Order: sequence, then C-alpha cells, then structure tokens
Amino acid sequence: MNSSWSWRLPSLLQGVPAILQLVLSIWVPGSLRWLVYKDRGDEALRVLSQYHSCGGHDSRLVRFELLEIEATLEEEKKHKAIQWTEFIRTSFTAQLSGLGLTGYYLTKILNSIGVTNGDTQLLINAIAAVWQLCCSVFFAMLIGPVGRRGLITFRITTMLVVFIVWTTCSALNEDRHFSDRPLALVVVVMIFLFQVVYQPFAISTVPYVVECSLYSLRSKTAMIFQFCGYSASFFTGYVNPVTLDRIDWRYYIFACAVLGVEWVFAWWYLPETKDKGLEEIGQIFGGDELLTGTQAIAKKREEKYRGLMRAVFVSAKLLMQATLRKGRVKFEGCYRSYYCVA
Repeated sequence: MNSSWSWRLPSLLQGVPAILQLVLSIWVPGSLRWLVYKDRGDEALRVLSQYHSCGGHDSRLVRFELLEIEATLEEEKKHKAIQWTEFIRTSFTAQLSGLGLTGYYLTKILNSIGVTNGDTQLLINAIAAVWQLCCSVFFAMLIGPVGRRGLITFRITTMLVVFIVWTTCSALNEDRHFSDRPLALVVVVMIFLFQVVYQPFAISTVPYVVECSLYSLRSKTAMIFQFCGYSASFFTGYVNPVTLDRIDWRYYIFACAVLGVEWVFAWWYLPETKDKGLEEIGQIFGGDELLTGTQAIAKKREEKYRGLMRAVFVSAKLLMQATLRKGRVKFEGCYRSYYCVA
C-alpha cells in the first residue's frame, strides 16, 4: 500500500476497541461501592441481587455483602490513609523494565544482532504480536489461582534471567562481528520469552495498585498510575533510540539493574491479596487501625448497641428522676396538709 492509507488505516483500526468499549459501557451497571458511598443503598442492593443471587433480594449472602460494604466504607471515611508512592513507583518501574525495547524498537534490536532483512523483521514482529496476545489471555486466567504477588514475582525473576542472557548473547555477538547465527537466534528467543514473562506483570499491576487504595482514592489512584506509566513511556520513547545508537547492548544493563531492584522490593514488601475481597484488602494496606469486612460490621453493631444502651440508660435515668420528683412533690403536699390540719 503506497498511499497515505498505509498509516491511516492502522490508526483507524486502533480506534475500534475504544468505540466498542464506549458503546458497551451503556449496559455496564453502576458501581456498588459508589452507590453505597452516595447513600443509594436500594440501588446497590438491586444491582448486587441481580448479579449475586439472580434477582433475589432476600438472599443472606446479598444482605451480608451489602452490610460489609456499608460498614467498610464508613470506616474508610474515618481513615483515609494510603501509600501514595506505591502506584507511582509501580507504574514507573513497569515501563523502565525494558518494555519499550521490544515494543517500539524491535527493529533496532534485530539490526544490532545482524538480522537486517526486512521481511524477516516483519515476520518476527507479526509473530511477536500474536504471541503477546496469546500470553495475555493465558496469564489473565491465572490471576485468581496464582495471585497478584505470585505473578509479579514470577515475572520479575524470569525477566531478569531473560535480560541477563539477552545482554550476554548480544555482547558476544558483537565481539564476533555478528557472524555467530546461533547467538542471534538466542536473542530472538529471548525476545519471545520476554513477552511471556512480561504479561503477568502487565496484567496484575493494574488491579493490584487499584486494590491497595481506599475507595475514596481509587479513581485517583488509577488516574495517577496511568499518568506515571505514560510519562515513563514518553521518557523511554526518546531515550531508548539515542542510547541504543550510542551504547548499543550496554543499555540492557540498565534494565537488568532496574529488575534487580524490583525483585528485592517485590520479594520483601509486596503482600498477597489473593482470595480477599476489596473490603478485606483495605486492612492490609490501611494498617491495623482500619477495620474492614466482618470486623467493620462487628464494630458498627457494637456502636449501634452501645448507642441503644446509652439511650436506654439515659431514658431510665430521666424516668427515675421524674418519678422521684413527682413523689417528692406528692410527699410534700401530704406533709403540709397533715400539719395544717393538726
């Protein structure tokens, strides 16, 4: 295709998923926690009943889940604590781990290892795109069974190994003047392995970062996380081609260093959120002072009963005072009547 449609058509096709999402969003129900947060509990109960009990409003599970959400949101309003650096740090490290190298500068990498044929590069690029899609679908199904922390740790560990092998083979291939084809083949294999090990991180970081924030900050968390990610992509978009031209494979050492820091952080500091609801995850990141889930329900009932007992005590005290006052007035009347008669 020699006309301007060679770039217009791919640009238009990229807008198809966005249009599809916009149309389908019309049928997306309102957020349960947003409805509860806005004191629209009846609508939240209707949505929860539709998807958790096939429309049955009397389900004990639905009632318990709604009560759990209400109690947790009340606690979150009192404790608005979050590690703001969590999603900023995670977003930047996700982009500085070498994603831009295989995503945007695959041609330069292939040229650096001696694979300069245009048809071969196009074939490798096409296969890598399909391979990335398959890996995304596969690892998306593992988020529940394996957990966020497991996928993130697996990704960082294997990706560090991949980049070490990648860097070593690129250096050896350059020393041998790109005459050793097996080394170039190993680099191509590492590129495909990179797509395998990166997908767990790409899939699990977004829900992980959103889960670790309180409800009142959840939308802000997602926005800032995406902003930091795109900022890092913008940075690497300008830095990667310059550094690849200047220092070639030595630039991969920077990615190895970033991955090493990520591994230490993930191994020691990332908690697991597997098999926990949003109301329970808040306690992991909010601290012991933040009560969530059943603990929030228990506290809410305790406060309710405590208020009820306080009201009963005050009412009994007032009734007793009124009775004593009435009895004293009656006694004084009888006393005066007796002595007046006498």
